Amino acid sequence: MAESVKSLLPPGSTFSDADVKDYAMLGQIDFSSPLFATFADARFSDFSSIRFRHYRKLTLDEKQADAVRVVARFDSGSPAVLEYSHPTGGRVVVLATGWHPNDSQWALSTRFPPMIQRLVQMANPRHRGHQLLEVGNRINPAELAGNDAWTLTRPNGTPYALDPVTVAPDTKTDAPAKEAETTAAITSVILDQPGRWTLSSENNEGPQSVSLLVTVAASESRTEPLPAGQLQALGMSPDIAIVRDASQASEDPAIAAQLDAAELESRQKFWRWLLLAGLACLALEGIVSYAIENRQQPELA
Repeated sequence: MAESVKSLLPPGSTFSDADVKDYAMLGQIDFSSPLFATFADARFSDFSSIRFRHYRKLTLDEKQADAVRVVARFDSGSPAVLEYSHPTGGRVVVLATGWHPNDSQWALSTRFPPMIQRLVQMANPRHRGHQLLEVGNRINPAELAGNDAWTLTRPNGTPYALDPVTVAPDTKTDAPAKEAETTAAITSVILDQPGRWTLSSENNEGPQSVSLLVTVAASESRTEPLPAGQLQALGMSPDIAIVRDASQASEDPAIAAQLDAAELESRQKFWRWLLLAGLACLALEGIVSYAIENRQQPELA
């Protein structure tokens, strides 16, 4: 193992080249780890065909047992794959051998691509789609995530402060089991701002996340005017009553007929003035023609 990765190992750990006479194999594998969960089925759990000709013997500090998880061991008992929670954040996965031909046949195995894919998924959690919600909706993160270990991130990147909601017991029933269920605390979250919320969790398949797209309520986008009576009932200005009376008057058939007659009369007045203007033009044309004709008669004489 190169010295360049020594800083990533747990404190107090040492390593050296193992003495391998012929080859080594994987002896113990923790299939509950997300790294090997894909191979938990008996059809894929046999790793005896993968031979390791060269690996590094890791010696771990017992004081770091809580931060280190040995996922797989060689048949000699030496750690083959381990996960380590680094103090600076993140998780380090250490493979005590290489996958080039001089070290092992790991890269030639059909189990190599799924393992690399799982490593990529652990480094970049996959999204299980998204859900469209509205501001004010209440969700149950544990139900959406599939387990009780979840993290909810607000649109601005800050974690959500957990505020559990407790359901009081039903006093109408005397069944102990029923009361035990109703007294259980049900954790729910109210989405109080629009934006993209992220619900992260981890299970046997590795880290996963769900995008919660929260928008404002559709009712806030309605632009049609409210009824005048509703505004007045809400304690708005008394001028609303005048507007309401005018709207009611416009709906009266008799008043509507009078308004139509007045509009028709105003249009007729317009045509009257237009007709008078036409007659005036004809009279002016006749006068001009008569004057021109009188001027031409003396010239002919």
